[in-house]
Amino acid sequence: MARSSTKTVNGNVKKLPIFRGLPKSTAADFMPLLHEQKLPGGEHIFEQGDPAEQVYVVVDGEIEIVYQPEDGGESMMVGVIRRGGVFGLSAALGRRAYTSGAQSSCDSQVVWIAREDLKRFCRGNAQGGEQVLQRLAHAIAGRLEKPPNDIALKLHQALMRGCDVKEGSKGPKDA
Repeated sequence: MARSSTKTVNGNVKKLPIFRGLPKSTAADFMPLLHEQKLPGGEHIFEQGDPAEQVYVVVDGEIEIVYQPEDGGESMMVGVIRRGGVFGLSAALGRRAYTSGAQSSCDSQVVWIAREDLKRFCRGNAQGGEQVLQRLAHAIAGRLEKPPNDIALKLHQALMRGCDVKEGSKGPKDA
């Protein structure tokens, strides 16, 4: 995983649909928790099976989601995440490990938040936490092909109550 990151979030990040329009007080509390990270093309961000500790948003570039079948078959790219897209969903959903890997397909920039920071933010700021969770839910819902309210409930359960989310499926779309 690329190690260089900074906690200074620039204006481009604040303009992403997931963050645009957040109330100023929520943004003022939430934005300092984000880390920006620049990735060269081909950089592995995390591997399938790594501890699920961070949730990411693409600022620029493309991130490929790669799934390795348990039977040892050939790895397959199962998705491409572009500007404004969210990945690292396993961390948001309370899973112990990422169910797929992620790598940059070209020079890219992402922001990430540690699951524990997201959890503390949501627990300590009910209204702001709900606003952020709703935005994450909408960004995630299309990828998981589920209604945003279902995703918001799962995020809320995983982050606010600390319980693992069990969906029965550990398929490649969950990374």
